[in-house]
Amino acid sequence: MTLKKSRKMDIDKEAEATYLANRNIENSDNDRKGLLFCDFLDKLSWLSDERGNELQNLVLSSKLVDNDRLIWEKRPVDRIVKRNFDILIITVKNTELQAAMAAFGIQIEQSENFRINSFRFYTGVLETNQGVVLSFAITMLGKDTNLRSLNLCNELLAEVNVKNAYMLGMAGGPREKVNLGDVIISTAVCYHQPGKVTENGTSKRPLYIEAEDRNIPYYRLRKARFKESWSYAFDHKDTGEPLPEGVTLDWTPRVETGVIMCGENLIAFSEATSEILDLHGDTKAIEMEGFGFAQACKNNSVNWIVFRGISDFADEKSRGSDQELCADRDIWQYSATLAAASVLRDYLICNHRLEESKEF
Repeated sequence: MTLKKSRKMDIDKEAEATYLANRNIENSDNDRKGLLFCDFLDKLSWLSDERGNELQNLVLSSKLVDNDRLIWEKRPVDRIVKRNFDILIITVKNTELQAAMAAFGIQIEQSENFRINSFRFYTGVLETNQGVVLSFAITMLGKDTNLRSLNLCNELLAEVNVKNAYMLGMAGGPREKVNLGDVIISTAVCYHQPGKVTENGTSKRPLYIEAEDRNIPYYRLRKARFKESWSYAFDHKDTGEPLPEGVTLDWTPRVETGVIMCGENLIAFSEATSEILDLHGDTKAIEMEGFGFAQACKNNSVNWIVFRGISDFADEKSRGSDQELCADRDIWQYSATLAAASVLRDYLICNHRLEESKEF
């Protein structure tokens, strides 16, 4: 090997070592910046709820660019800093998500503000009649049944800090007690499927979780006040979704409180519905996710309520092969959820109190 060639190899090795050293310094610098960034976000959560949440969400939802704001690509902030919200609204189906977004003023075509795992979050703020500014996030589970709802909600509540969670969507209801478009606010949810099987048959052993929100008995839907929330939803709703005859800007749903029955099966048989109704005389709705949601909230010490819009009657006529009846049911799915979302917005505006300021 010539001296000239040996000298060139030494120069190449020296350049490579210098490059690696500089890159390690840069990476270490990014690590330090990232830790400082996370520490800064953590300290924001020490501020008052409204101001801390506002600043934290502003930082996290901003478009991070070189030389203007800190970029830390090695460790995504999503996985290190828990976001704080006063309100978390959980839906199951895309139809429900779109109705919730409309009621809370989020355009359907808007991209999510952030993602965690498979969850997409749409965020905003809502001012109450008392002048309190509430931060909220809306998301979707994407899978039904109570067992999957329990697992997904446990995962979800481990990723964000919330004071109050609300499940929002559609449900079936007993034909003799409710009308299409009625909104049911849960006083309790019941898992109706557990039981004991013996030679004499099956005896039911339903499980109940009572809603602990003390605001529920004080809520009354006032038509003049509700019209503001309903008009707001109308302005933001998906124009491609048809509405049932009679559901106009002047329409007001009937709102009732009651027990919501939950199971793993879609009920489309009147005899099965009657058996479920016999378990509790105050049953107003039947669905498939509310108990899992409530149990997850209880596991994580989060206040909860389920809001359901009645989209069918959980019987043969509602879910049979008749195309006309099924088309009517499909139309009511969006409208009933939009009504429930508007009632939830009205409930929060006029009835929500932060834990430290509740007076009863």
